Amino acid sequence: MNKLTEIMGIATISAGLIFAPGCIKKEGNEKTKTPPPQVELTDSETIEGSIVKVEDIVVEYTLYNKCRCYDETKSKKMSYITVQSYEGHKKLIYPWGIGQKPGIANITFKPITSEKNFSSCELINATHNIKYDCKDDGSTFFADGLIMAENGIEYKL
Repeated sequence: MNKLTEIMGIATISAGLIFAPGCIKKEGNEKTKTPPPQVELTDSETIEGSIVKVEDIVVEYTLYNKCRCYDETKSKKMSYITVQSYEGHKKLIYPWGIGQKPGIANITFKPITSEKNFSSCELINATHNIKYDCKDDGSTFFADGLIMAENGIEYKL
């Protein structure tokens, strides 16, 4: 195959990908998409308390990439952390993985000010800021707050 034929083939494939259905921006009648509801968070708060229970969970969700026209099912490992402090019990979600342990700690989290039950997509959007349309299976999570930083739990030894 000579160079000119090779270049023409690459150009044809590239043009086909650029102008594939779903990637062409439509002028005029395009409906404005409303963003998915977000979990309303307030400023960070730090409490000192005892982590009395850690429950590992897997949050599953499906991303839809309009431009590429495919769904991709993903999952994130997270932990429910129950904290006993002077103020009472708080159920927090640590969205940065699993492996937390019971113990006394300073915990920095963002309290949830809106509805405390939310979907997988709302949880993923609030913690990981995904870029694609999200679908979930309808399961809900309950929490008093989200530990937004990976180092949001500082154990006291």
